[in-house]
Amino acid sequence: MNDFTRMQHDPRSAYARQILPTLLAIQPPPGPAEKALALLRDWDGTMAIDRPQPLIFNQWLDDFFDLVLEKTGIPRSAAGPQMETVAFVLSPAGSHWCKGGCADLARQALIRAVDALRDAHGADPAAWKWGDAHQAVFAHPMLRAIPVLGWLTTTRIPVPGDDSTVNRQGGRSAAKGSPVFNSVHGASYRGVYDLADLDRSRFVMAPGQSGHPLSRHAADFISRWRDGDTITLGPLPERVTAQIRLTP
Repeated sequence: MNDFTRMQHDPRSAYARQILPTLLAIQPPPGPAEKALALLRDWDGTMAIDRPQPLIFNQWLDDFFDLVLEKTGIPRSAAGPQMETVAFVLSPAGSHWCKGGCADLARQALIRAVDALRDAHGADPAAWKWGDAHQAVFAHPMLRAIPVLGWLTTTRIPVPGDDSTVNRQGGRSAAKGSPVFNSVHGASYRGVYDLADLDRSRFVMAPGQSGHPLSRHAADFISRWRDGDTITLGPLPERVTAQIRLTP
């Protein structure tokens, strides 16, 4: 049970570990880009909220993807999935998409990414944190567009993971080039079922037990969900505070 729960919450990216050697082979210019690249050298691909590496990596890939599309004249709306496209372009089979050398394009993308991150998060790359830019957003489907009510009915929390991790927290919704990565796609519900004893099964859902935005239970599970914690639902409640009766 615990092993499966930990697996669902795994924030390490095999994808990052796959393409990092190619990215780390470039020669960056001295200065902030060089410092940012140095932080990636001993990184194991874990998309942790308190680390700068996931932010550098994701912004770098985003800008590299944009530069490739600019070179080829392909709009983002017509491009393939970003992760698969970047991995292919960085491989020997896809390097022709760089039109003149992927190392130079990756260097340009790193400089662009670091400039954007410095403007948003300060001059020191070591002080950047993935959680400052990467938050799960739970917004009411109708009220979110209404002034004041939208803010009152929206819950945010910094989260680990990204599009490439088992703990999927993906779906960028920021403007092109902006160093903001809102997680709007992922598992809002998680369950681990004990088939030998279903009463021992464990669950969690975000943001809370209640769908009523004014309830004190509207976001009471969000930290548990983010941190990989779960609850057990027994066959009978310990106490009953309210009932809903359905009659035909």
